[in-house]
Amino acid sequence: MLRIRVLDDGIGLEDGDLSKPGSLGLIGIRERVQALNGRISIRGKGGTRVTVLLPLPAGGP
Repeated sequence: MLRIRVLDDGIGLEDGDLSKPGSLGLIGIRERVQALNGRISIRGKGGTRVTVLLPLPAGGP
């Protein structure tokens, strides 16, 4: 698995922010991760943390 984590120390996200129609960037990330059979976690209290787990192909790069 490949793990990518992006953190910031901004104001974070409210609970409803992830489903707002204007959240196209986050929606796009979710769709791409799912298309690659990966998992994504977005947490937004006291800053924002996005963690993506992607499976790697068998046999390595």
